[in-house]
Amino acid sequence: MAQNVDSPIAPEVEMAQPRAVATFEKIDFSTMWSTLGYGDIVKEDICEQTSTMETLPTFASRVDQLLPAWVDLFKAVPSGSKWRKDALGGAIKIKTASKILAEISKDQVDGAKTAHVAEVSDTDGGASGAEVECSSGAQSPQDPVTKQLSECQSAFRDSVLGLLEVSFPVDESITAQDFKDADAAADAMDRLKTAQDMVQSLRLIFKAADVDPRATSADAIQSAKQNLPPEVLQMLEKAMADKKGNVAPEEAEHVKAAKKQWEQTADGQCSGVLGDEVWEALCWRRGIFLFSFVVHLLDNISKSTATADDRDTVRAHIDKAICCFHLMLHAQGPIGSDNDELSEWRPATDGRHSDETARLFHHGIYSSTHLRGLKHQAELAYWRWKHFRDDATVDARRLEQSAEFAALLNRKFTHIVRHIMPGAGWTADVEYERVLELEKDGLQGRTTMYSALLDVPAPQMVQAMAQQKKKALQEAKAKGKEGSGGGDADDSANGGDASSTGDQTARGTPKKKRSPKKKK
Repeated sequence: MAQNVDSPIAPEVEMAQPRAVATFEKIDFSTMWSTLGYGDIVKEDICEQTSTMETLPTFASRVDQLLPAWVDLFKAVPSGSKWRKDALGGAIKIKTASKILAEISKDQVDGAKTAHVAEVSDTDGGASGAEVECSSGAQSPQDPVTKQLSECQSAFRDSVLGLLEVSFPVDESITAQDFKDADAAADAMDRLKTAQDMVQSLRLIFKAADVDPRATSADAIQSAKQNLPPEVLQMLEKAMADKKGNVAPEEAEHVKAAKKQWEQTADGQCSGVLGDEVWEALCWRRGIFLFSFVVHLLDNISKSTATADDRDTVRAHIDKAICCFHLMLHAQGPIGSDNDELSEWRPATDGRHSDETARLFHHGIYSSTHLRGLKHQAELAYWRWKHFRDDATVDARRLEQSAEFAALLNRKFTHIVRHIMPGAGWTADVEYERVLELEKDGLQGRTTMYSALLDVPAPQMVQAMAQQKKKALQEAKAKGKEGSGGGDADDSANGGDASSTGDQTARGTPKKKRSPKKKK
């Protein structure tokens, strides 16, 4: 139910500049996502559907044919690169996986369940989030079909992980050289897209075999842990003990039910095929590469000289990058705040959550990489509206929906930075200004619900500033007694933005608040 900003939604704070027309509405992120067509983009581009019949050995053979080129990427890694050791490890992973896949490609397990993949219809939803029919794993772990699927899944997962490690310094070099090598840039984008497409293909094989990829993935990970040397196991146990402070809060029953339902969707199954961390990393890597390419295109194509085809190219890459970050942020399951009322995003709480970690998890922020992914997605959504709002082909309703989507993402990022983790090395001034612009120009000033409360400091920031000022006054008083002059105490207490890291944040490398799961 909509609430007026004047209602007692936040009795502990007052708006610095009250807004008369702010009303709060319930977020329906799924509907907004589908209405803007992003679900179709995910289905058609990121995890492309296929209607071909494919056996598991055929799939293994297709992957194995890609691996020599992936291994050869190591030759392009500069000898002085700090990532060379990781890249070498990635190449070794790929070679090891290739041997397993080569064996699977020669072997056809008896039984119809791995014989082929049923033709996929549009109702399957690709990886768009539409529900699909899939059992929770009808086959037993000892079943030969399940065993071979698990072996293929494990080898494929290792090959993708190896690709991410060996290609990282190569992709970084392409970006650093401002995409001057167009062929290399195209190859990099093709590699990452191909990897995502292969995830979809294996997902469909699991579906046809009526086997849950999460069950077999968990078995493979557990088996790998059992084979680790004792000293490695001790190191892992110590790392887990060190992270006790970042343990996820107890999930409510409705959250568990939503996650269980999500696991049966195409999105959830793709995450299950690789494991959420590797799927997350793959989507992140393609998203950040596309993001960097979009920045390059926007810098080099002026509105006055760009052709219609040029603009279509930029727009298509923006949409693909937005979708990649979406899949990355949702790789561990549905995000609770996607269905919140905006009135629940308050300076001190998010609905029933008041603990900092619980609030971050509620918004799908499990590490600094997730927050950076949200930041880039918000920026892309803003560019999508800003640079294409004057196109004759865009109708007024579609433009308004685009503005609302961008306002929501930028508000979410600003809320997290200002209210949940203030003073942690991140700033959201740019995102806040975007929200104001989107409300004024994109939504014609009809609502200020997106910017409401964002200019109210978080209670912990107010307390920190008060303590900082008190300490400065005490220090100034002490210096006065010693006869030494000094600057004005108020100036020293308020001389800097506690949440700013200057150029470090501008470069996209903010100081980490927490990093329960870290990836490149």
